[in-house]
Amino acid sequence: MFFLVSASTEYAPSDGPTGPVALKRGKKERLRKEVDLSRIDPNEMNPIQQAAIRADEMTYLERTANLSELQEVLQTLAVLNDKVFLSEKFICNFIFSDWWDLRFSPGNRPIYLPFADAHLLSLEIQAKGFVFYEGSEQAPFLKLYRSTACRKEDRVVCFFLLRNQEAVAEGRLDSLKQSNHFFPVLFNYEDHVAHIFGTTSVTKPEVRVQSGDCSGWQSWLGPELWKSIGQGMGWGALVKDPNTVDVVTKNWHQVCGPSSHL
Repeated sequence: MFFLVSASTEYAPSDGPTGPVALKRGKKERLRKEVDLSRIDPNEMNPIQQAAIRADEMTYLERTANLSELQEVLQTLAVLNDKVFLSEKFICNFIFSDWWDLRFSPGNRPIYLPFADAHLLSLEIQAKGFVFYEGSEQAPFLKLYRSTACRKEDRVVCFFLLRNQEAVAEGRLDSLKQSNHFFPVLFNYEDHVAHIFGTTSVTKPEVRVQSGDCSGWQSWLGPELWKSIGQGMGWGALVKDPNTVDVVTKNWHQVCGPSSHL
C-alpha cells in the first residue's frame, strides 16, 4: 500500500528524455518509496528474503484471524470502563499490530515479541528450566520473524512481562505467582545489554547498571529468558554467559493498582 504524495498526473510537456516530465516523475517516484509502509517491502530483491517476508506475513495474518483470540478481546471489553485497568489484550495486541506495519520503514527499532509468546515462554521456563530450541521450526519466534531476525541491526527485542511486584522487589523466585504488575524489557544482543523499566516502585527515580549475576534479574527469569529468546531467534553466538550481561534497571515512583491484577 502506497501513500501518494499527490494524486496529480499532469506534467509539463517536454521533448527530451531528461526534461521536466522525466524529472517530475522521478521525484514523485522517490517520494513514494520514502513513505512506503507496505508490509511486503517492494524494494527487497533477494528471493530468499522475499520468501521469508511472505511466510512471516502469512503467519501474522493467520494469528490475527484466530477466532479464540478475537473472542477473548470481546470478553474483556469491561476493561474500558472507568477506573478499570487495561488488560494485555488491548495494550499488547495494539503494539504488536503497530510494529508490524512499520517493521520495514526507515529507522532502527527493536523486534516486538507478542505478550502471549513471552508469557508462555516464562511459564515453560518455570516448569522445565531453560527452554532449548533444537531447530528453527521449533522456535515460536522465528515463525513470525524470519525476515527480520537475520539482519544485524535487528538483533534487539522488546516485550512485556507480568510478574508479582513484591516478589521481584524482594528478589524471590516466585514472581510468576499472583502476578500483578506489567513491565517492559529490552534485550540488546549485539551490545550484550538488557534494559528493564519499572520493575518496582521507588520513592526517588533510580538507574542501576549491574552485571547479570548481581542485578537480581533472576527473580523474573531474566537469565533464562535471555538464553531462550536469543537461541530461539537464531542468535546463539551472541547469547554468551548471561551472568556477564550488563543489566540496566530504571525504576520510579509508580501508581500501583490492586494487588490481585493490574
